[in-house]
Amino acid sequence: DRRQRQMCIRDSRLTVYPNPVVSTLYLNELCDKVVVTDISGKQLLFAEQVESVDVSMLSSGIYFVTMQLGDRVNTTQVIKR
Repeated sequence: DRRQRQMCIRDSRLTVYPNPVVSTLYLNELCDKVVVTDISGKQLLFAEQVESVDVSMLSSGIYFVTMQLGDRVNTTQVIKR
């Protein structure tokens, strides 16, 4: 049924937590690639085959985290405190 398929698609999203984050950002799945950029698009962090990212060295502010797992890609805005 269509509703079940939509729920499965929604449940398969790549997500991060906690948000806001202080030091370690956790991913809900082992991701092939993770890229953290600032609001101007400058790449600040890059990691491969990870389930978490240490963001403790970043200044407080707004960042974008792009996660890739196979053909699935999701970009999420996170707040660093």
